[in-house]
Amino acid sequence: MMGILGHILIQDPGDIRVRRDETLGLSDLRALVGRLIGVVQRLSPENRALRDEIARLKGLPPRP
Repeated sequence: MMGILGHILIQDPGDIRVRRDETLGLSDLRALVGRLIGVVQRLSPENRALRDEIARLKGLPPRP
């Protein structure tokens, strides 16, 4: 996932793109935020698993 201030790019099947010169209404903004929250929720478990795998490979103790 890649984000740039004023220009949101998400490499995801539901690819969300907002150009800098584009204005969003309240309902569009709420929909965008909802989709972004969904992306974060899908990526969080994967990120957690990758951190655990890296710690295991480094021989670090597991997280509590």
